[in-house]
Amino acid sequence: MVSDAGRFLAPLGWSPELGSGEYIPPSARGTIFRVIRWTMADLYTNDLVNVKLDDLRRFLCLDRSKNERPRESQTLDFKKDIPPHLGDDVAAMANTYGGLILLGIETDAHDKNVPSAIVGAELGPDPRARLTDKVAASVHPRPEFDIQPLKLENCERLAAIIRIREGVFPPYEYSQGATARQPVRVQDTTRQASVPELESLFAKRGAIGKTASELTSPLLRARDFAPTIEDEKTGAKQNDPFYNMIVVVPRGRMRVTLDSRFERSFERLIMDVFRPDPFFSLARDNQGVHEEFVRRAADFHQQEFRIRGKAPCHRIWRVHAAGELAFATNHSRARVPHPVGDLACVWQVLLAHFGGLIWPTLGRCGFGEASSPPPPPP
Repeated sequence: MVSDAGRFLAPLGWSPELGSGEYIPPSARGTIFRVIRWTMADLYTNDLVNVKLDDLRRFLCLDRSKNERPRESQTLDFKKDIPPHLGDDVAAMANTYGGLILLGIETDAHDKNVPSAIVGAELGPDPRARLTDKVAASVHPRPEFDIQPLKLENCERLAAIIRIREGVFPPYEYSQGATARQPVRVQDTTRQASVPELESLFAKRGAIGKTASELTSPLLRARDFAPTIEDEKTGAKQNDPFYNMIVVVPRGRMRVTLDSRFERSFERLIMDVFRPDPFFSLARDNQGVHEEFVRRAADFHQQEFRIRGKAPCHRIWRVHAAGELAFATNHSRARVPHPVGDLACVWQVLLAHFGGLIWPTLGRCGFGEASSPPPPPP
């Protein structure tokens, strides 16, 4: 679904009909969209037991140009036959973000990353058992995965979908004979994990058992991350006792490069994603003087936006090099015609969407929110 300007929109409010209409969720109110493709099957989330061969065809978009077909990626791999080191690819996806391995798929002769046909493979009379045994014998500990064989018409060959879930007890090791390694997916390839990647996998194993509160509380208690107000008489800044703070913490450590290029992208995303916030409407209506601040540290980048005047308020966005994302705002003096609870819901949705644009995937996250008591009536 794309806007008239050609930008892709979030998949909310979709219908199976092609054409145009008004995209009315609050985050894009008034945007005009048109649906350019409708895909019925999502092999990443659908129950594989109910997936048919036609669903696989629609997923691969074989009736469309190569530019519109899914390409091999960190979470998608095509195999024409059963590879001798199938467990290596399974372990790599379990160590990364999970994904799909599609067997019996022929790729384009000139572009090996693009599917060209479903040709099937010789998987034997019991393909589930054969593939399960091959993975279980070579990957330790055993990852979670599902298998769905699909029979081709007019032949005995089969295609198969192997869906691997992101592992909860990494690193997963592939071993066969004298070979033993801990692989990860890098773009569309399977490679041995580096030392920092192994450290991240062990840290992820330790974080899996933690609750959302344990993951988020250190950030929620940060003393240097709080919206401020100015004293009306002296002009001195002090922490506002009425605030709302939301943090998103990935269970597996990520690496965000906090360079000037990322800073520009971070600022642009704030203005794009948080545009529905009434706070920005106040700034656009010139009801106050707005100020922007940037704070840089070794392990985080912070963007601040403040309005002074008739409706003073303060917003802070912070992203850490390890992937944590935090948002804070004071609401006692925002003076916008919306209940604080409604605004908190909007902020939470926008922040989740914001994180989804920054990270390749949200993965398994703990979500924590800290709010002050409701402010007194104005």
